[in-house]
Amino acid sequence: MAARDQAAKAAGQPLARRVEQMSLSEKMHLAMHGERDARTLLARDRAGPVQAALVRNPRVSLDEIQALARNPQLSPDCAESLAQHPTWGSSPVIAGALVRNPRTPLPLAYSLVDRLSQADLRTIAKGLGVRAQVAQAARKRLFGT
Repeated sequence: MAARDQAAKAAGQPLARRVEQMSLSEKMHLAMHGERDARTLLARDRAGPVQAALVRNPRVSLDEIQALARNPQLSPDCAESLAQHPTWGSSPVIAGALVRNPRTPLPLAYSLVDRLSQADLRTIAKGLGVRAQVAQAARKRLFGT
């Protein structure tokens, strides 16, 4: 009876409040199976496993993945998951967003430079809005020096 009352109370609460009160495993389950509203809220969560679980959701869209890759609170776990994902990892758009993100680990950013188009390489090689090491790697790739 108490569980039923608690579930009824939770159903009346706004989604943001319910997500705040969830445990890590509950958030991960919601990230892998939840609707777009829940995924949007969970993308802001700082827990790396929760963000990585979002990548594994089969209903997640390219727009959501791009927003996640650009997220300034991106966790290194999520960046690795995105880069290794069979669909999202091969996308030059996602690779570009991860390379530009200052939270992407440097070794991963270096490896993603190889997946960029020539236009993206030129932009990143200029060094505007990217780390100096990443800009240097783009220049090396672009000019072969």
